[in-house]
Amino acid sequence: ATASEIDLGLFIIKIAGVSRKDEITKKVCNVISSHFQFKDLIFEYKNDSYVGLKIGTNSEQAFNFAEKLYVDLANGQAKIYIGVSTKTIRIISGERLLKEADEALVHAQEDENSPIVAFKANADKYRAFLENN
Repeated sequence: ATASEIDLGLFIIKIAGVSRKDEITKKVCNVISSHFQFKDLIFEYKNDSYVGLKIGTNSEQAFNFAEKLYVDLANGQAKIYIGVSTKTIRIISGERLLKEADEALVHAQEDENSPIVAFKANADKYRAFLENN
C-alpha cells in the first residue's frame, strides 16, 4: 500500500470473553470474512481478537466500515470492540499502524458509549513533521 500510495485501513476486532473454541467464534469469523476483500488479509490476534486489513480505505471510510461490521457482529452473545487506524496521507510502518489501532481498541473498551474508536492523524501536524525531518 505504501509503495503504491494506496490508503489502507487496519481493524482490530476484539470479541471479549469468547474463546476461539466457543461456538460463537465460527459465526464471528464468517461475519468478519464476509466484510473484508481478501481472506488472506484477516489474522488471529492475541487470544480474543482478529486483525483485518482493508485496501483503499481512508479514515472516514474505515470508521463507516467499522460501524457496519459492528452492527453485523453485535448479537448480544459477546461484547465487541473495534480499534481502527489508517495510513491515510502518511508513510508509516505496519508496527506503528498496529500500535495505533491497539491504542484505539483500549479506548473503545474504556468508553461504555463507544465500542468503536478510530485513530485519526492530524494532517497538518504530519506535514509539518515531514517538512522538519
